[in-house]
Amino acid sequence: MATGIVKSFDLKEGFGFISPDDGSPDVKVKLKAAEKSGLFTLLEGERIDFELDRKSVPGEVMAAKLRSPEDAR
Repeated sequence: MATGIVKSFDLKEGFGFISPDDGSPDVKVKLKAAEKSGLFTLLEGERIDFELDRKSVPGEVMAAKLRSPEDAR
Protein backbone atom coordinates (compact mmCIF):
# COMPACT_ATOMS: atom_id res chain seq x y z
CA MET A 1 0.00 0.00 0.00
CA ALA A 2 1.29 3.45 -0.92
CA THR A 3 0.98 6.61 1.15
CA GLY A 4 0.67 10.20 0.01
CA ILE A 5 -0.91 13.60 0.47
CA VAL A 6 -4.10 14.77 -1.24
CA LYS A 7 -2.78 17.47 -3.57
CA SER A 8 -6.20 18.56 -4.82
CA PHE A 9 -9.76 17.30 -4.86
CA ASP A 10 -12.76 18.88 -6.57
CA LEU A 11 -15.99 17.43 -5.23
CA LYS A 12 -18.04 19.01 -8.06
CA GLU A 13 -15.79 17.51 -10.74
CA GLY A 14 -15.57 14.21 -8.85
CA PHE A 15 -11.81 13.73 -8.92
CA GLY A 16 -8.47 14.97 -7.66
CA PHE A 17 -4.83 14.00 -7.28
CA ILE A 18 -2.65 12.38 -4.64
CA SER A 19 1.05 13.19 -4.41
CA PRO A 20 2.79 9.91 -3.40
CA ASP A 21 5.40 10.05 -0.64
CA ASP A 22 7.88 8.11 -2.77
CA GLY A 23 8.18 10.98 -5.26
CA SER A 24 6.50 9.15 -8.13
CA PRO A 25 4.07 11.08 -10.39
CA ASP A 26 0.76 12.27 -8.97
CA VAL A 27 -2.03 9.69 -9.00
CA LYS A 28 -5.58 10.53 -10.06
CA VAL A 29 -8.30 9.65 -7.59
CA LYS A 30 -12.01 9.59 -8.42
CA LEU A 31 -14.82 10.34 -5.99
CA LYS A 32 -16.23 6.87 -6.72
CA ALA A 33 -13.02 5.25 -5.39
CA ALA A 34 -13.23 7.34 -2.23
CA GLU A 35 -16.89 6.45 -1.72
CA LYS A 36 -16.19 2.72 -2.22
CA SER A 37 -13.62 3.07 0.55
CA GLY A 38 -16.12 4.72 2.92
CA LEU A 39 -14.76 8.25 2.39
CA PHE A 40 -17.14 10.88 1.06
CA THR A 41 -14.63 13.59 0.27
CA LEU A 42 -10.89 14.16 0.41
CA LEU A 43 -9.30 17.28 1.84
CA GLU A 44 -6.22 19.02 0.44
CA GLY A 45 -3.23 18.18 2.63
CA GLU A 46 -4.87 15.05 4.06
CA ARG A 47 -2.58 12.02 4.39
CA ILE A 48 -4.02 8.95 2.69
CA ASP A 49 -3.06 5.32 2.12
CA PHE A 50 -4.00 3.86 -1.26
CA GLU A 51 -3.34 1.10 -3.74
CA LEU A 52 -2.49 1.67 -7.39
CA ASP A 53 -5.03 0.50 -9.96
CA ARG A 54 -3.46 0.17 -13.39
CA LYS A 55 -6.33 -1.81 -14.96
CA SER A 56 -9.49 0.33 -14.74
CA VAL A 57 -8.43 2.94 -17.30
CA PRO A 58 -5.89 1.76 -19.90
CA GLY A 59 -2.73 3.87 -19.79
CA GLU A 60 -3.71 5.67 -16.59
CA VAL A 61 -2.79 4.88 -13.00
CA MET A 62 -5.61 5.51 -10.53
CA ALA A 63 -5.83 5.38 -6.75
CA ALA A 64 -8.01 2.65 -5.25
CA LYS A 65 -8.79 1.15 -1.83
CA LEU A 66 -8.22 4.41 0.00
CA ARG A 67 -7.96 4.73 3.74
CA SER A 68 -6.86 7.26 6.26
CA PRO A 69 -3.67 6.18 8.08
CA GLU A 70 -5.55 6.80 11.35
CA ASP A 71 -7.97 4.01 10.35
CA ALA A 72 -5.09 1.51 10.33
CA ARG A 73 -4.60 1.89 14.08
